[in-house]
Amino acid sequence: LKAWLGKPASNRVAKHPWGYLAEVKCGSQGPAAEHQLRVWEAHGFNNLELEQISRLAGAAPSAEHCVLTEQARTIQARSDVCHGWPLHAWIQHCPLPQNVVKTVETAPLGTPGTSPVAINLKGICPGHGDALALQQLALLEHVFDPDVDRVRVLRQFGINAFWLKPQPTPNGHLAPTKATWTDCATKLGLAAPQHLSALGTTLCLGDAGPVLTRKLQPPLLGIPGFHALPIDDSQIGHLIAQWLQGCLNHGLEIVDLNRPERSEQQQGWRALLQPRNQEQSPILILNQPIGADELLEELHWYRQGCPMPEPCLTPDPGITVLFDQGDAHRGKGLSVCISLHNYETRILNALNSVLAQTNAPCLELIVVDDASSDNGAALVQSWMKEHHQHMGRCLLLKHTTNGGLAAARNTAFRMATNTWCFVLDADNQLDPQALEHCGQLACHSDQRCAVIHSLVRVSPEAGSDDPRVLVSDLPWQQDLFKGGNYIDAMALVRREAWEAIGGYTHIPGGWEDFDFWCGLIDAGWHGVLCPQVLATYTSHTSSMRAESTTREERRLSRLLQERHPWLDLPQNQDKPIWPDSRS
Repeated sequence: LKAWLGKPASNRVAKHPWGYLAEVKCGSQGPAAEHQLRVWEAHGFNNLELEQISRLAGAAPSAEHCVLTEQARTIQARSDVCHGWPLHAWIQHCPLPQNVVKTVETAPLGTPGTSPVAINLKGICPGHGDALALQQLALLEHVFDPDVDRVRVLRQFGINAFWLKPQPTPNGHLAPTKATWTDCATKLGLAAPQHLSALGTTLCLGDAGPVLTRKLQPPLLGIPGFHALPIDDSQIGHLIAQWLQGCLNHGLEIVDLNRPERSEQQQGWRALLQPRNQEQSPILILNQPIGADELLEELHWYRQGCPMPEPCLTPDPGITVLFDQGDAHRGKGLSVCISLHNYETRILNALNSVLAQTNAPCLELIVVDDASSDNGAALVQSWMKEHHQHMGRCLLLKHTTNGGLAAARNTAFRMATNTWCFVLDADNQLDPQALEHCGQLACHSDQRCAVIHSLVRVSPEAGSDDPRVLVSDLPWQQDLFKGGNYIDAMALVRREAWEAIGGYTHIPGGWEDFDFWCGLIDAGWHGVLCPQVLATYTSHTSSMRAESTTREERRLSRLLQERHPWLDLPQNQDKPIWPDSRS
């Protein structure tokens, strides 16, 4: 660096590793380019300049490595964790003969007397610190980087960078010795990989919460405290890398749980996994909580090659009319549609909340029993016989076979005679003014308004761990739906919009409501918030949400993402690291 800084002005641009960049930016090698070099040396590069330099990068570098001598080497590193195992995972792919790497050098890059070889595992950021690191890398004979795009950029800074592509035969840096597994036991408290592989098939590293950790039983193995292992010593980092490589070599699947996202960690897993049999499962990096059953389902899906979701087919069961009293034409624009399946202990609360509406005499109440196995339909029939004279119309239908939630709602909508239908699940309730106030907004809505939804309070029962206070508490916005559903099914829906998108679709495992909202958005419809708390969502342990939906969120996310590509669901952001070309 002192040599560059001391050169005459006429030579500095031509000799400086950034001279080409300064010349491109300033159009010459004159004083303007020299001034630009001094600015970069003092302050570093800004975001715009880094973007421009990235665009200058040429074709991909050759996968062929330079030939290094067989002398003993220390490998310097530009890394977030200099002693971490990802660095050692990549050292085994350096073009070095077996057992010539003695230590990992942690002195500043370019320090006199240190090795002229380095591995770069970090991206380039704006500011003086990274600019200094780039100057130091330019002093080295060889810089290896596993990111081919980053290699192109490093070369723009005058760095002799090479693509660190995993080779068919690693250089032996992670090959175990007779003492390796003993050291793992005494220094890390970890059993030898060959013994672990006899106990299970999948090794979970990190803590994903109590739902999984309480069920770490065969075929699952787990080390919830793995990420607390020490990383302040290069020998420990080397030992961890050897142990991880040994686990993979003995056929264990690895799941990295609850780890803050770092590209360096992902690169480390990629180095351990390559080269391997392409038929093997990937390493999974999961950033969202997961249960044991869902994890096993995810692993099975990956083992099958990640097949596309099956098409969603909505059943259309036969219908039996159990009760029909009242004048359908007395309804003044509102129908209440209730789907019922094995909720005999809850349905009367929902019905009584409809009867308590301020506009009950003008309502059309439709209940569809989806082939329940309990006495719910009989209870509804008895209730309607007693109260139908206080309402516009009471209609009770029963499916001859179970069709699911979407089928039950579609049956109710098809039989409705009004412009707007309120969707009410059998375990929820309405406040007395819910339909009157939502109906007023519906009457004044524009023709493309498909939904009127109110604020909904959450009432958790004993045993429910639902932390929510309100749902449906944000106005209708497509951008908000991208991250997941936030509007409950309890809403007033324009029947014309329901018909225009083909009704509700059966989604195995749940999320019919979310899919329906997305379908309306796809077709150009929108919703409006009624800013009052007008309904109660009862959160209980036997609900569909608790029993199935929250246990299958990753599968459901993939299905919804396929049906509505504009979604960006967090459950789809888990990162599998595949072997070889599948990466």
